[in-house]
Amino acid sequence: MAIDLPIEDILQSKTRVRILKILAEEGELNVTEIAKRAHNHSSIRSHLYFLVKADILQEKRFGRIRIYQLRVEDVRVRAMKNFFDFWKVEGISRIEDVFYSKGRIRICNLLAEVGELNISEIAKRARINHSNTEFHLNFLVKANILHEKKFGCIRIYRFRNEDVTVRAIKNFFDVWKGPTLSVIEGAF
Repeated sequence: MAIDLPIEDILQSKTRVRILKILAEEGELNVTEIAKRAHNHSSIRSHLYFLVKADILQEKRFGRIRIYQLRVEDVRVRAMKNFFDFWKVEGISRIEDVFYSKGRIRICNLLAEVGELNISEIAKRARINHSNTEFHLNFLVKANILHEKKFGCIRIYRFRNEDVTVRAIKNFFDVWKGPTLSVIEGAF
């Protein structure tokens, strides 16, 4: 039986984002190599299991050895890989610091869908309280992902579309537009 999993549940973990980034850079790796690069040995297996069940990773078994790689035949995963590739080149900020928060993911997903909004409308539509919305927006502006326009006391936010890395981020959210992913019930 399948359940629906929002994109923010996939990206909210720094460890999962690190795993995805590592596999986007390296192609395919075994569990030990992923754990070394992610600097997290304790929960790697559970995150890999989660990502396999979410159809983001592909697992190949060779006896007791398991090799993992991104499922790049899926257009959404390919958009994610492109997003990580741009991030690696441009190096705005550590990606896992930017997207480990459900609030930031909701804001980016919302702005990818509607273009630009003021802070009150973002808070309302993303279902985040005003002060947390302001905190996340300030973080995304400082990370050069969002642009803030001020009209008196009104602040309007949008993606910085003139930046190629930010366009890759926006494209990732556009492609992943489907509100949820289907995974096997009981994965987590």
